[in-house]
Amino acid sequence: YDQVIQLNPANAKAYFNRANLHADLGETDKAIGDYNQAIRIVPQSSEYFHRRANVFAKLGQEDPALRDYAESIRLSPGIAEIYVDMGKFNGNLNQRQRALDDFTKAISLDPENKEAFALRAVNNAYLGNDAAAQQDLERAVDLGYHQPSLEQTIQQIRSRR
Repeated sequence: YDQVIQLNPANAKAYFNRANLHADLGETDKAIGDYNQAIRIVPQSSEYFHRRANVFAKLGQEDPALRDYAESIRLSPGIAEIYVDMGKFNGNLNQRQRALDDFTKAISLDPENKEAFALRAVNNAYLGNDAAAQQDLERAVDLGYHQPSLEQTIQQIRSRR
């Protein structure tokens, strides 16, 4: 990617791909720098904001992550994956209702999204919505979600309430 960028410094996709590589390697500062550069070149790319939001989320940087998720949604409101990732982040912040709303939106956009059903089940359990948690768990499994510990996780959440 370095050579491509050197030959064409306006190649946003090269910065984006290099940022993804840095993110995968845990080099978050470099990843954010390359996402910033890609966004400067192509500020209307929902995907660039989404991926940078995921890095901010991994770092626990709430405001920048939520800003980037919001911008990504503004640019591409119909992509369920953005809502799933934002829901994961909101869940990690113990913002259970916001997470639940994010997963519900993801499901409205992609009714076959097994991950959104599984994660919504967990958040429903945290919120004491046991019947809804069970229904979402069953739907996730029906869609092919295979995580044997999911039902156990929901039982543990229920027992801690």
